[in-house]
Amino acid sequence: MSIEQNRSLVGRYYTESVSAATGPDQTGAVSVIDELMTDDFVMAYNNDGDADAMHGRERHKQFLIEHARNFPEDDWTVEAVVADEAVVACRWRFQGIHAKTGNRVDQRAADFFSVRGGRVAELRRFLDFESFSKQLERTTLDGEDERGGTNLQSASGRRTAGRMASRSARRSVNQR
Repeated sequence: MSIEQNRSLVGRYYTESVSAATGPDQTGAVSVIDELMTDDFVMAYNNDGDADAMHGRERHKQFLIEHARNFPEDDWTVEAVVADEAVVACRWRFQGIHAKTGNRVDQRAADFFSVRGGRVAELRRFLDFESFSKQLERTTLDGEDERGGTNLQSASGRRTAGRMASRSARRSVNQR
């Protein structure tokens, strides 16, 4: 496909599917995936291997529905796009309200799409799960998180907590 066709394909993914999944026609937004993605579509985060990746269009549809349930009020903005004949890279910003905690989330990340035969074959998402997880945590006025732990930690404690939160957030994003 041409560079412009690839840019358009990925643009449709964000506007007609991702952004529209929280709208009144969720079924239509999710069904667009059949047009945009290959049968063997794969989505992976950061350094995920094949075993950790989400496989297939149907799984990605579930992912979009889960995301819409967890963030019923959201706004996606594509801030930059770079493309060639086989790959499209996007930097995006997501702003929303987490349904469970009521917390506002403002997150930037990048997606790399591999295009094959006019459809998206792979989406590799690079997301700072530590930052994302911190925005989801419900905190009380006395500075304790909902698990009763203090938010003040040493640098090594923050790194360990960050790795644990990253795994937890990834599971949360993928399984809710």
